[in-house]
Amino acid sequence: MIATCEDVDQILTTAAAEQRSLYEHEGYAVVEAFNLANTPAHVFVPRAEEGTADSLAGISSQRVVLKIVSPDITHKTEAGGVAFALNNLDEVRTAVRRIYDATGRVSSNLTGVLICECVERASDALGRELFVGLRMTREFGPVLTAGFGGTDTELLAQAIKPGQASSTASALLSSPQDFFELFKQTLCYTYVSGSARGKKRLVADDALLRCFEGFIELARRHCAGDATPGPAIEEFEINPLMVEGNKLTALDAVCRFGRRIVGRSPRPIAKIEKLLRPRSMAIVGVSGKTVNMGRIILRNVRKCGFDTDHLYLIKPGEKLVDETPCVAGFAELPEKVDLIVVAIGADQTPQCIRDIIRHDAADAVIVIPGGMGETEGGAEIERTVKQEITTAHQRPGGGPVFVGGNCLGVQSQPGKYDTFFIPPNKLKARLADTPRKLACISQSGAFLITRMSNVGCLDPAYAVTMGNQIDLTVSDCLEFLADNPDIDTYAIYLEGLIDLNGVKLARAIENLVEKGKTPIVYKAGRTAAGRTATQGHTSVIAGDYAVCAAVLHNAGALVAETFRQFEQLVELSCTLHHKQVNGMGLGVVTNAGFESVGMADATSGPGYSLKVPALGADNEVRLRAALKQFRLDTLVNPRNPLDLTPMANDEAYETCVRIMLEADSIDAVVVSLVPLTPAIKTTPEEIAQGRTIAHRLADLHAASPKPLVAVLDSGSIYEALAADIRAQGLTVFRSADQAVRSLGTYLAYRSKR
Repeated sequence: MIATCEDVDQILTTAAAEQRSLYEHEGYAVVEAFNLANTPAHVFVPRAEEGTADSLAGISSQRVVLKIVSPDITHKTEAGGVAFALNNLDEVRTAVRRIYDATGRVSSNLTGVLICECVERASDALGRELFVGLRMTREFGPVLTAGFGGTDTELLAQAIKPGQASSTASALLSSPQDFFELFKQTLCYTYVSGSARGKKRLVADDALLRCFEGFIELARRHCAGDATPGPAIEEFEINPLMVEGNKLTALDAVCRFGRRIVGRSPRPIAKIEKLLRPRSMAIVGVSGKTVNMGRIILRNVRKCGFDTDHLYLIKPGEKLVDETPCVAGFAELPEKVDLIVVAIGADQTPQCIRDIIRHDAADAVIVIPGGMGETEGGAEIERTVKQEITTAHQRPGGGPVFVGGNCLGVQSQPGKYDTFFIPPNKLKARLADTPRKLACISQSGAFLITRMSNVGCLDPAYAVTMGNQIDLTVSDCLEFLADNPDIDTYAIYLEGLIDLNGVKLARAIENLVEKGKTPIVYKAGRTAAGRTATQGHTSVIAGDYAVCAAVLHNAGALVAETFRQFEQLVELSCTLHHKQVNGMGLGVVTNAGFESVGMADATSGPGYSLKVPALGADNEVRLRAALKQFRLDTLVNPRNPLDLTPMANDEAYETCVRIMLEADSIDAVVVSLVPLTPAIKTTPEEIAQGRTIAHRLADLHAASPKPLVAVLDSGSIYEALAADIRAQGLTVFRSADQAVRSLGTYLAYRSKR
């Protein structure tokens, strides 16, 4: 009799009450109830009973396999708990006694023996055994994975490129069809579908889809965090899942239980408006005698042009500091302020937050102090602060929202303030008349300011450092900013996520993508060492990188692999968001042969494949005429890639790049120049003479709907030219091969969406 979902509910409840994992035959009941796969004919014989002829009646195979059933024995074979026997009563009873004798030396808690049909494999070839499993993650809830199975599961996962051996997705965010489409991209599907050369289809797509549908239903019924009653499944897997006779058969099923994960209560995220665009502000922790952290924040805020008529300091015993009025406490503020910046020691922070909440002094608070959660004693401070905040959110009005602690706070150009306590001689203030349509949201303040130092044009409208996420999270900020017309690109640095917030983050990213926005993510904490470092820095345990990267990629994020790639993808998105991306045809213009070769070598990489197509007869005629005009026709072939040689001047570059951009076969152009040639104006002195390649490229960039990027591969004396090109709105790379890699990644992302 096939088990039902109600039977499974009872099985799970009983096993959880007995504080054990499911037995194999109970796992088979789950497989049957959720229609995950076929199961071998089997019968459980309790220890107190001997097998009978009726026990074997439903098993038709000539041989049977017998397995010990015990809550204490996980590795049955090593304990002597597995045996094969002919399918007759005497042989089976002899095998049962032999199993009990062997395993009795390991455990006295022997529940019984499972007698199973012996399923014969036609072949041990790759693809004959699959693995499908659910795993409950702290950040993303239940995650579904499918790929090669059997004893080589882990080996194949490590040896094959990420995403090729298996597919991974959130069971709460993906439909069965979504997951099946991911699985179709794996090498595993290539084998089971018969797509590999010389292979035959092993199983129908319908069987795979039915299996995935059942796993997702199981996850949503029994793994979905605090949304579901009863025992919480932490892991359920079938390995191996045999592919034979165009059907799937589960040869083993493992189920383990874990603690129920509860997400954080909702925050009043509408108040983020007061955080990002405050009309009034108070600062706590400004010294009147020294230039401390609070004093730097005060000076930065004033320098940004914040309305000083609504700027106050909480400082007993003082009347003015840097021409800013002081009050003794929150009760003495002349108005309820939109934003309070707390820049005091961690040990003083809990009382400060209590006072802010008690006096209803603000709608938003930035908590700067470090030492909350990261240091000895800091964990208790953070727990106290979180409890105060949670209690406030449960009151009418929801209390204020909080950013931090251990953060640099916020730099808001629309809000005209900057709490980054970095002296202006260390980091140039970004106060552009028209900031880029960019929001940077980072758990690490240091990561963000080093990117801003590295990338001269990184002037976001909003730069928010989240720190420990004691209240507001990265996903809250993304959700709030999703409809902001001033933001097209969201640069996100993650270290760790609070419980179940990964699901919320993925949904926020999906929402951004649906609105035509570009979320770019760098996820830190990829290795054991990286996760340990992350925990020490932000007191948030970093999750499994592969799961996080897969779920966010599936949601639509552009996931960067390195710090440098992150910077480059952000810059590309800011300069190319409004451009059309119709394909992967790349046009290359350079004046150095080595760059032509290097860029050609870089046209294929992880997740992208560029083409370097011919230009077409009409464009080749135009190009030939241009080369003749600039007396390059005897040196240069009119083709793509185009090597103009060091003889080409600024005008020749402009003319040839225009022809390349206008070619129907070209979807994007990389224009690279080694600036040491005397033919081009590249030094500061030459730039001062008038119209340079920067202005010519800017005109082309403005006139063409296609992406155009520049490469300037030379030393520091050409920084002025690079800055000039960037100032004209183009992305500038300092290496031709890196330009092609990052542009290829960006174009592939845009092409798919």
